[in-house]
Amino acid sequence: VAHVLYLLARGLRGIQNLPIRDAFLAQEWPLVATIVALHGGHPKVREHAVDLFVVVVPSTANPDTLVAMARLCLHWHDQHAAPHALSCLGVLAASHPALHPQVLDFLVVAFQSFCVKFNYVPNGSSSSRVALLQRFQHPPEDLALEATQFFLLLREVLRSAPALLLGHTTSSQLLVEVLQFCCDVVAVDHKLPDVTDAVCAFFSDVLALEYDSGGGLLQRMAGAWVESLLVFVAMSTISTKTRCVSNVFHQALHAGPVDSTLRGLVFLGSFLMWFSADAHVLTQSMLRLKDRRKFQVFLNTMSMYLQGYGPPPWTATSPVLSPRGATIPSFLDVLH
Repeated sequence: VAHVLYLLARGLRGIQNLPIRDAFLAQEWPLVATIVALHGGHPKVREHAVDLFVVVVPSTANPDTLVAMARLCLHWHDQHAAPHALSCLGVLAASHPALHPQVLDFLVVAFQSFCVKFNYVPNGSSSSRVALLQRFQHPPEDLALEATQFFLLLREVLRSAPALLLGHTTSSQLLVEVLQFCCDVVAVDHKLPDVTDAVCAFFSDVLALEYDSGGGLLQRMAGAWVESLLVFVAMSTISTKTRCVSNVFHQALHAGPVDSTLRGLVFLGSFLMWFSADAHVLTQSMLRLKDRRKFQVFLNTMSMYLQGYGPPPWTATSPVLSPRGATIPSFLDVLH
């Protein structure tokens, strides 16, 4: 069955006349649907069936057929380790604007299934982070691949149909819950850099859209995001994981219009977590260092100091290393 679906997908991809491709699928869909539903428990069948759906979704005119494909993919994603199944939803969102209300419902269902895989309850409580960390320590499946595919889907939707995630009450709530997951993932030490990369890439896209549209999403999520980033600085060592988080933190503070609320949250969060002297130099430097490379070097050095692995990036007597010294950017060049 898997080989037949593979050949069928390749053959339909070769039909450049979209009405002919649609007519063929309309004729054969009842048989195809029965076969893939019956044999969907096999991973290769699911994989090639999703590839077939991705090929035919742009040319399919029948909304019932499109909805049936999406529901099959969601069922596979929910019942199996099948993150690849979500790719069908991204193509559907890009090629059929008339179905965006249904696609939004599908995204909500996909996120619910995603949360179950991560043992995550999107309520923003500390218990959610504890449960999330426990699942990372004993994963039943490839959580890195699950996160990569899910956030790839959301980024595709943001690029092709941003209003789908930003324009409605339901979509705004979905986006807030997804971003809360991002915050909680950053704030737990899960040892999976691919997950952090996927989360940060998604948040970076959201920030870019936020600056372009002038929406209020950043203000709604600023408290949770700043807290998670400061927790990350206090617990993570130098790695590619640290780099991607520091890049997003830099983007939030310097790449767009930063209001006084966000700056105030950085100050408040820092002084609640660390000694006042440490909090002062951290906040002053983060808000002053606009160069991305220097910003990253400072956060890495500060992170090592907060964990007890090295000295602070300043001293009480040296004007060069003083948090108020004018030459701290030169010192960061030496560190780098």
